[in-house]
Amino acid sequence: MSLNSSRKIYPKKSLGQNYLIDKNVCRNIVNSFEIQSDDYVIEIGSGQGAMTKDIIEKTSNFIGIELDKNNYQILKGKFTASNFINEDFLKYKLSVLPNAQLRVI
Repeated sequence: MSLNSSRKIYPKKSLGQNYLIDKNVCRNIVNSFEIQSDDYVIEIGSGQGAMTKDIIEKTSNFIGIELDKNNYQILKGKFTASNFINEDFLKYKLSVLPNAQLRVI
């Protein structure tokens, strides 16, 4: 699938996906975490990046974990300087992160 494809990607019920589209809701969710510039933030299920933009404006210590391969490819194309991992969060080893304030969204 091309990143420039006009094909719409639908949420997969098997993964419990729901895509946020309201920019105000996304911004309010991110702001509620009161992220500091030195915080490490893990976004579980980054989807197509609705909240990602707001998160990476607050910290450069960002990891997006996205299980869906299609969404992972979209995220890598949209946010080339950010760190995304294509795996199940439940299998991700948090111990690899530095000892720092951690926010999980």
